[in-house]
Parts: sequence; structure tokens; C-alpha cells
Amino acid sequence: MKSVSHLVRVSILVLLLGTVFLFVAWTNDELDNAQAFHSKEEIAFFMKGGGSLPIGENTYFKTSGHCYGCHGPDANNFSMIDSNGVDVNVSDDWRSTMMANSARDPFWRAKVSHEILVNPAHQVGLEDKCTSCHAPAGHHDKVLTGAGPYSIAELTQDPVGVGWRQLRSMPYPKCR
Repeated sequence: MKSVSHLVRVSILVLLLGTVFLFVAWTNDELDNAQAFHSKEEIAFFMKGGGSLPIGENTYFKTSGHCYGCHGPDANNFSMIDSNGVDVNVSDDWRSTMMANSARDPFWRAKVSHEILVNPAHQVGLEDKCTSCHAPAGHHDKVLTGAGPYSIAELTQDPVGVGWRQLRSMPYPKCR
């Protein structure tokens, strides 16, 4: 009985020491020099974001420009192509979707502006509800940070507001 108890204690001690050794090895700040597929220059280019897509971020979200480097077109035609060699990158497809352009939609902006003119007492609730679908990254960032309702005015200044630079230059001043 004593030898079993001793064996269990030694096993536990070895296991604990092995775990400590493993964690110390993982926190060594030096990673093995693995062969990267992309060069340092390519990775730096990817990290810049892409093309004309907006670059910005708030507490919880980043704009689509941040995704472009890895999910945009591949100059080497290695990734983001189908079996026929056709470019199928999601970033270029994203640009033309209703979701990517929903906050820029002039009809939506005019409709929200009209609803506020008709129901000025409900402006805060209307804008907050409409931006939950038309500007979800900005809206949900405010919800998750507990900062209150999200407005059209905030959308035009938000670095994650879809196309926020274009929104400020659009000729619909009542929507701002």
C-alpha cells in the first residue's frame, strides 16, 4: 500500500513539473524560425489593408479594409481562386453587396430623414433601430460598450461606419 501511495505522489510530482516546464517553454518569447509562405514585405502590404476599402476600427469591430490583405486578390494566383483559376476573393465581392452599402443607400437615408421629420420625438429610437441593420458594427459597438443609442450623426463620424467618408460628402444634409 505504501509503494502505491509513493508511486502516485511521484507521478503527480512529475506531472506537475512537466506542466511547469511546458508553460515555461511556451513563454520563451522566441519562436522557431518557421518558413513563412509570404515574405516580410508581402505581410507588411497585407497589414495595410486594401485598395479603396475604408480602414478604421472601434472597440469591437474593424472595417473591411483590414480584411482585404488576406482575403483580397492574390497577385500570385495561389489563393482566393476557384478550380478554373478565376479570382473569387471575398473582398471584391463584398464591395458590391447590399450589406456593404446599406448605410450609403440614399433611399434609406431619405426615409429615415422623413420619419424623423414626421416623428421628431422618436428620432433617437428611429435612428438607433435603423442603424442596427444598416450600420451594425457601429450600432452594436455602442450596445456592447453600454454607450447608449447609435445615431445617424455618429454614423457619419464613426471610423467603422460603412463608407463614412462618402457619407459626409453625400448631398443629403438632413440625414446627418
